[in-house]
Amino acid sequence: MDNKNEIVVYGYLRVLPSEIKFENTAKIASAIFLIIQHDNLVFKTRRISTVGQITRIFSGKKFTDYALSLEDSSVTVRAWSNTVNEDLIGEIREQTPVVAYGVLREYNDYLYVSATLIRKVPSDYFEMFKRQLKADRKLLTRLPAPAKA
Repeated sequence: MDNKNEIVVYGYLRVLPSEIKFENTAKIASAIFLIIQHDNLVFKTRRISTVGQITRIFSGKKFTDYALSLEDSSVTVRAWSNTVNEDLIGEIREQTPVVAYGVLREYNDYLYVSATLIRKVPSDYFEMFKRQLKADRKLLTRLPAPAKA
């Protein structure tokens, strides 16, 4: 990360499913961070929001995994029964377009998003999400450089 400024994002950073992969992560103690490079900045976050269409649903005893796909990429969003209210999720089935908010997690070399919210969205939401993602990153590149300690 030479000559790059690092910004730790404590809010939810918009990311595409294609950006959520092991080569874009760093483990610090027990926490796993997503590392996104943009221009001369490096964004580091655990909290993310992403969009896609549900392509597969797997229900376990204590959780439900949703395979969230956009274009040629996919990520697993896990909804734990004790943290995500099923009423808030609503009628999510395969082929449902959704936005998901959550925290990046890793367990036994399996990377997933532990959901805090999954919401059904209109299919044209994806393009708006991508436009807003670009606008967010453009705005963040205009912030003053972080102070060096």
